[in-house]
Amino acid sequence: AHEVYANPSTTRALVMDSAYDMEGYITRKVGERLSLVTGSAFVKGDGAGKPLGILDATNGLPSVVAQVKTTESSTAIKYAEIVSLVYSLKTKYANNGKFFMNRAVKGYLQALTDLNGQPLLRESAIVGEPATILGYPVVEIEDMDSTVTAGKFTILFGDMATAYRVVMRNDMGMIRDDVTKKGFVQFYTYLRVGGKLVNPEALLKKKKK
Repeated sequence: AHEVYANPSTTRALVMDSAYDMEGYITRKVGERLSLVTGSAFVKGDGAGKPLGILDATNGLPSVVAQVKTTESSTAIKYAEIVSLVYSLKTKYANNGKFFMNRAVKGYLQALTDLNGQPLLRESAIVGEPATILGYPVVEIEDMDSTVTAGKFTILFGDMATAYRVVMRNDMGMIRDDVTKKGFVQFYTYLRVGGKLVNPEALLKKKKK
């Protein structure tokens, strides 16, 4: 596991005199930032002080025919190619399958229709429920490729929980230090986390030609 950390500080006076819970605010904001950093590493991390990402060129999903489904066009994705992606995955993984993509790619797929002219991507009418493609939930991942252009891995489909393992050594910890830096309070916040691809056949990736 790798340690991800931050060490923000503020004046002792602000912590003591503010009517607002400054310490709680700093803790929340640092937690949000660490979540963003680790989330990005789970996608493209190279293992250097961070988890190994699912799309890392060396340790991520292998770029072999069995795992990569390439589009016919370098500028477009077709309905039939999405169907092919789904049915190329083994049933035991497809049963827990989800689509993973950047929000911009999700927006692009809004324009695709099936053979009956119906939208391929269907937004849920229930707040908090995910959109679906061919009945499978769509998960937005900000750190995936956002453009439908040549050579990009724009879509993942499969059982992410089986394909990728996240290890948390402990909950986020914090050490409050009001001694080292006179007049200031430092909040050393840390998280030990790791991630690695463990079963590549549970996930497929769609690549632009």
